[in-house]
Amino acid sequence: MTVDVAIILTPFIFAALTPVLYRFISKKYIGWLVLSVSFILFLFLTTYIPRISDGEVVAFTHEWIPSLGIHFTTYLDGLSLIFSLLITGVGSLVILYSIFYLSRSEQLYHFYCYLLLFMGAMLGVVLSDNLMVLYGFWELTSVSSFLLIAYWHHRKASRAGARKSMIITVAGGISMLAGFLMLYEMSKTLSIREIIGNVEAIQEHALFVPALVLILLGAFTKSAQFPFYIWLPDAMEAPTPVSAYLHSATMVKAGIYLVARLTPVFGGEALWFWLVTGVGLFTLFWGSFNAVKQVDLKALLAFSTVSQLGLIMSLLGMGSVAIYLGYSSETIIYTQAAFAAIFHLINHSTFKGALFMMVGIIDHELGTRDIRRLGGLMSFMPLTFTIALIGSFSMAGLPPFNGFLSKEMFFAATLHIQELNIFSLDSIGFLIPIVAWIASVFTFVYCLIIVGKTFFGKVQLHLLAKHPHEAPIGMLISPYTLIVFVVGIFFFPNLLGHYILRPAMASIYPTFPTQELTPHIHAWHGIFSPELWMTIFVIVVGILLYRLLKRWKPIYRALPQKLSLNSLFNNGISFSESFSNRVTRRYMTGNLTDYFVYIFLAFLMIVGGYFLQAGIFSWSPVDRESLEGFEIILVLIMIASSVGILFAKSRITTVFLSSVLGYSVAFFFIVFRAPDLALTQLVVESVSTVLFLICFRHLPDIRKEIQPKWIKMRNIFISLAVGATVTLVGFAALNYEKFITISYFFNDSYELAGGKNIVNTILGDFRAFDTMLEVVVLFIAGLGVYTLIKLKAKGGGTNEN
Repeated sequence: MTVDVAIILTPFIFAALTPVLYRFISKKYIGWLVLSVSFILFLFLTTYIPRISDGEVVAFTHEWIPSLGIHFTTYLDGLSLIFSLLITGVGSLVILYSIFYLSRSEQLYHFYCYLLLFMGAMLGVVLSDNLMVLYGFWELTSVSSFLLIAYWHHRKASRAGARKSMIITVAGGISMLAGFLMLYEMSKTLSIREIIGNVEAIQEHALFVPALVLILLGAFTKSAQFPFYIWLPDAMEAPTPVSAYLHSATMVKAGIYLVARLTPVFGGEALWFWLVTGVGLFTLFWGSFNAVKQVDLKALLAFSTVSQLGLIMSLLGMGSVAIYLGYSSETIIYTQAAFAAIFHLINHSTFKGALFMMVGIIDHELGTRDIRRLGGLMSFMPLTFTIALIGSFSMAGLPPFNGFLSKEMFFAATLHIQELNIFSLDSIGFLIPIVAWIASVFTFVYCLIIVGKTFFGKVQLHLLAKHPHEAPIGMLISPYTLIVFVVGIFFFPNLLGHYILRPAMASIYPTFPTQELTPHIHAWHGIFSPELWMTIFVIVVGILLYRLLKRWKPIYRALPQKLSLNSLFNNGISFSESFSNRVTRRYMTGNLTDYFVYIFLAFLMIVGGYFLQAGIFSWSPVDRESLEGFEIILVLIMIASSVGILFAKSRITTVFLSSVLGYSVAFFFIVFRAPDLALTQLVVESVSTVLFLICFRHLPDIRKEIQPKWIKMRNIFISLAVGATVTLVGFAALNYEKFITISYFFNDSYELAGGKNIVNTILGDFRAFDTMLEVVVLFIAGLGVYTLIKLKAKGGGTNEN
């Protein structure tokens, strides 16, 4: 097992061990233990930087399900290395921050178990080469993020936010799975590397465009693109360390990773360009526009995250035109859009992680995040103010911070793209830099709101739950570490570009010369470039809008709230629940007879309908001369017991007649020389009879049901139809040659499975996977029953506050 495989598995191992270790070590040390796991993983990954920067790729394959082409294949290249470093590096800082943020009175082992589970799932997503394995980890990120968001499950808002994120991201994941299956159908492989290497063979396939759209739906839902962004603001109900981790560096970047990884496959398609660029730009604008109206600092950062994700997504879309144009000295400039996307992805993780931690400090020390109750905190919390100032100004794109460099590259990319005459850009391409500039103005405004409304102005002590004071040093270490990167990257950007960004560009453009993909990053180009003028006008207009905020902000109240995406989602959920309840009440009558009616009608429609449509019903009665006398007697006994059950007046009689039926079937197995089946049937019948007798003796006597005549006629008709269908299917099976019989498969059961009892070998070997899942279902159901019993014994309940 290579180190990169160990990197994926280690978080899962410690996630399983955390609840156990929690019993043996003090609460104050559990966080430090988890921190050491994450930090060691980060150090492991840093050792790969020299190798990956030299163009090496580290791969490992374990054949998991060879018959289906599903292998556990890890693939560490420049792109996956960036995300892995962010997952473990920012994860280490978040864990350190959480040690001082979370109260020791909470069940911390739950929190750290979920966090490690999520970390392992994210590492699995970015390091997997097999599409099915990637999908498994993808959905595991949704499950683990659900647990993290709902960590404070006693809060109704936390549960609602977790449910919304789960519904939207899992729905998108199912869409993505359909796209993956289409890719497999086109390429006959599940390996991402092999698909990229054979992309010319699938581009003309009829499933190419549907696969493109379905995969993008999965990416857009996970990365909170319009109109699927609505889950992310509600997910802010999670503890601040969760928000800082999931929504700045990890979960919301999974969709970004998927788009970047599959750009070599779909990048030459016009639809890919317009969907990724268009949705990204509109998300950029919509997120920044809505961020301005927020009065909760964490909600403001949530919408700013939506906006920044849209910026990165749009850059990847703009960079995809280089795939369409092909490599040349003239087209290499368009690869800089993708370079800016990866660069801003790193920058965003640094300043947004610091800002989330800053908001957590304010909430932790003052008891509120409401902007209307804050103000004048700079003199009380100068260290926290420094975090807010540097983080906000970097997000606004001001020097000397890293956000300025990637924002300038973003503006430059929009100006270059509008000059192309492909994909109808010659007619509407001018809108791209306009939308980018307007969104950046709103970005600048909400950054000023973060700093100005929180740390300047008049202090409102009477509105605060606690007296303002600076956070303990432990809570400041993590955000200040990120702030150091915010400033350091600005002054040494090309160090990052050479060792980290250049290998990632080789992953996005595998057929382009690597040395030409990494531009030299300048803070000042010696002239006032067009993108610099765009930044200057952003500052001027942004300051003006901020000063006039009270005059134009009421425009938000004029927007129709009933038609908002949140309202549509909530109304859709409410309607589906009420409709489901009405339908369920109609068919879940509590009457066992009705349930048998549903089952038998479905049987008649599916089985009987198929046989009628296929025209394969045949009458092949058994030759009477081949029947033995005792066989006829057994049949008559079965008929008599079956009819007798209908007229039985006690449950004991019913059980007895049912047992007669079962034992008669066992005797037929003996007659037909199937001792294994006979033994199984005898054991099952004996156990069932004993259990029925034990249970039924406590039940009251059977009462005669009074039913309408039409119901009795319906039941008689269905019973006769089912009996006739089963009989005719049995006769048809005697001469059925449409499919090859599978009975030959069990002829060598002893050699293949090592068992002489055919029933045991079928259950334990030939269909072992199905049997295992049945056992797992029963185990989970048992856990549920046990949990309900324990909760009832303790008088447990939920707090709706």
